Amino acid sequence: LAVDDHDGVREYLERALERCGWDCTAVESGALALKEMECTTYDLLLTDLVMPAMTGAQLVGEVRKRNRDLQVIIITAYPETKLMAEAMGAGPFAVLRKPTRLQDLRQILGTAIGSGSPGAAMAKATNPVETGDDQA
Repeated sequence: LAVDDHDGVREYLERALERCGWDCTAVESGALALKEMECTTYDLLLTDLVMPAMTGAQLVGEVRKRNRDLQVIIITAYPETKLMAEAMGAGPFAVLRKPTRLQDLRQILGTAIGSGSPGAAMAKATNPVETGDDQA
């Protein structure tokens, strides 16, 4: 499950993951992510940190109350902030700095999913392929 309030970044993440052979649902807010998670089980949450209404840190905190085992990756342009420190308290699997290169995203997703988290699938590698898109 990918969450980002910026249309271009969200679309990039969804397109890049799908081109790599991964299944991806992308939503624009933490509230929509929580609603989506009521209906579907995901292996991984990929979220922006700075978003209106509900921040990525708040989203991760809410997700941890519901599923302590869900792998979480935070993508942010602001890694040295108080908000990031708050998010780290909830224990994300990894943090990626924006702009994110496709090869870095692919590597961290493979590691996160390979670490044995339970669930249906946000991302199960089927047939990774190269793509011309390389940053979000």
